[in-house]
Amino acid sequence: MKTCKFLFFVLLFAVLNVSSIAQDGGLLFLKGSLPSTYINPSIPLEKKIQISLAGINTFAGTDGPTIEDITSKNASGKRFIDVINLSQKLNSENSIFGGVDVHTFDVGVRIGATSLIAGHAFKSFGNITYPGKLVELIARGNAPFIGQTLDIGTSVDYFGYNELYLGGQYEAGNFSIGVKGKVLFGTNNLSTERHFTTFTTKPEIYQWELETDYIVRNTGILNYQALDSVSLDLKSFSFDNLFVRNRGLGLDLGISWKMSDKLLLMAGASDIGSITWNNAPKKYSSRGNFTFEGLDLINLLGEKENISISDTLLDIIEVKSETETYTTKLNSRFHVGGSYDLNDLLSFNALYSFQERFGAFSHQLSLSALLRFSVLQTGLTYSLSKNNFTSVGIFGRITAGPFSLYIQGDNIPGLLNPLKNKNAGLRFGTTFEF
Repeated sequence: MKTCKFLFFVLLFAVLNVSSIAQDGGLLFLKGSLPSTYINPSIPLEKKIQISLAGINTFAGTDGPTIEDITSKNASGKRFIDVINLSQKLNSENSIFGGVDVHTFDVGVRIGATSLIAGHAFKSFGNITYPGKLVELIARGNAPFIGQTLDIGTSVDYFGYNELYLGGQYEAGNFSIGVKGKVLFGTNNLSTERHFTTFTTKPEIYQWELETDYIVRNTGILNYQALDSVSLDLKSFSFDNLFVRNRGLGLDLGISWKMSDKLLLMAGASDIGSITWNNAPKKYSSRGNFTFEGLDLINLLGEKENISISDTLLDIIEVKSETETYTTKLNSRFHVGGSYDLNDLLSFNALYSFQERFGAFSHQLSLSALLRFSVLQTGLTYSLSKNNFTSVGIFGRITAGPFSLYIQGDNIPGLLNPLKNKNAGLRFGTTFEF
């Protein structure tokens, strides 16, 4: 089955190239600077004029097994899928997710108790959710599952979009409120609206039965002709339709409370909104029961052309293609946290994050400490999330006059050995403050 083999390759490739998990807690190291407003627009800016350039954050991760979990090495040192222990390592449902967040330009101007902020960013997010039984079926074949019905429905979601935002902060006593209004322009999208699929191997003559209830929506990613003729349109990953179609609106909100000169508490919500996709939007759907009872070899004895079982299977499954405008929600994030300045040298931060990821939800708690010197700041982070309790990151910032360069690495063990870890990552950027 070509489609399943291709999907399995994509899953393995994605895990091998895991680069990070979005750990927004590190942005609290930049409290008072523009990048801190990415998680909460109310965190007060300290200088009158601020500019931020090329703020880049890459992130990816998995809540399922690592490559090390599902593979072993043979005598020659080559890796192979460990079929015997596969079922013990896989969850009933597993996800691989990631993306890139690029803030190309941000500017902030503080006038008394009011600050105005504006900027542009390109954001992209992707997620693959696959059942463990699908991987077992691909790796072991259907012989161990005769008479069983397996859930193999897999969802693939991705969107990329540009955002232009304009917002502001207002300080009233010890409180600060902030808001960003965003105009969004989608570049490309792939959404799995429904992904119910079961696979059954009947015990009578081992015929295969598929039951599907699938809806996939696509704008600018897939070139689809038939199930055995699907390709990615890599040219679509560009800015050709920047500010033209696929429009949407978004909103960031936040509030901060300065309890004392040392302690700041905050709460905020980011990326609340949606995008309507109207630039050649496609809807692909399949619903029904499809049975493959094998090939009639007697009727095929006289055939001179090559016989393809996979082609026969794909011909049985019916897929309907339509053009239809649709709307997708953004992946919203919610944060509650605080920062405590022990003295001029040492600060502590804590941030709890709740994030939606294409209909699924994740939680994360980040704790961090920052040391400040004359031109150098260095920090350490520790994060807790589902099935991941060993994520340790580092932060560094160098300042020369109004210019500063910052870099943060999330989950250092993951950067050094990605095969054994579920995540790792990198964030960096520059700021100018006057």
